[in-house]
Amino acid sequence: MTGPGAAPRAEAGAGPGHPPTVALVGANGHGRWHRRAIAPLHAAGRVRLVGLVDVRPLDDDPAAPVPPEARAFTDHRAMLAAVRPDVVVLCTPPHTHLPIALNALAAGADPTATRARTPAS
Repeated sequence: MTGPGAAPRAEAGAGPGHPPTVALVGANGHGRWHRRAIAPLHAAGRVRLVGLVDVRPLDDDPAAPVPPEARAFTDHRAMLAAVRPDVVVLCTPPHTHLPIALNALAAGADPTATRARTPAS
């Protein structure tokens, strides 16, 4: 998504022949599940994982490898400015989703948020 006035992307993202670029905000904890889901898509060339954000150093998880070209950040705004992803996956606490999603939209990215599962009654 590119809104009016959004800066052009530095690298080719989604489009003919180009897989969408993806960033994950909240790459530890529950975000590791998303890293494990994104890894085979990245390996197959269906998406490009370009950025991971967490306030802590990334947990090592052999099932959720971090591609060497993916950059790690501690601030989502710095990541958005540096890698300009097409899609931003939010795996942060729910009360942080709105401001991060608004920043992603302002940067021309499509945000998607996870939600906590609740026990069935």
